[in-house]
Amino acid sequence: MKIYNKNAREAHLMAEAYTRIYTEAVNGNDIDLTNDPSAQQVQKKAIPLQFRIAEQPETIQTKEGPVKAPVGAYIMTGTKGENWPIPADKFKETYDIIDDQHAAKKPLPVPAKQMQEDFFVTVSWSPDKLNGKPGDWLVQYGPGDYGVVGAGIFDETYDTL
Repeated sequence: MKIYNKNAREAHLMAEAYTRIYTEAVNGNDIDLTNDPSAQQVQKKAIPLQFRIAEQPETIQTKEGPVKAPVGAYIMTGTKGENWPIPADKFKETYDIIDDQHAAKKPLPVPAKQMQEDFFVTVSWSPDKLNGKPGDWLVQYGPGDYGVVGAGIFDETYDTL
């Protein structure tokens, strides 16, 4: 009986957390970092990262939440073993392929802001949401194209310009 109560309590706490995120959190898609005076220009370091190409539709468990990856999407593996999908056209536009398993981000300056509250963004090419917490970074890759980067990963993989 205790196991059931523990699992029920954990499920209840998880439901409360999701409710809080989607009712109290800031929608990062509503922030135009190109006009935000508190945003900084940053650039991802050209760190070689491993990638693979999705051979069938799949859901990638990113650090910020699950994201659907269609066939042909590039699935990146970051410096901490984290994964995220990128549509094929966006990958080719923003990454330099090093070999058949590795690529590095092209030097593309983008605005970013370290957030002080819970926030979320909707991925530009799907309805999936990424969740951020205080201290994480909101990054605007282009008009309507946002991402969430954890503070520790941001410090390791981005340069402030």
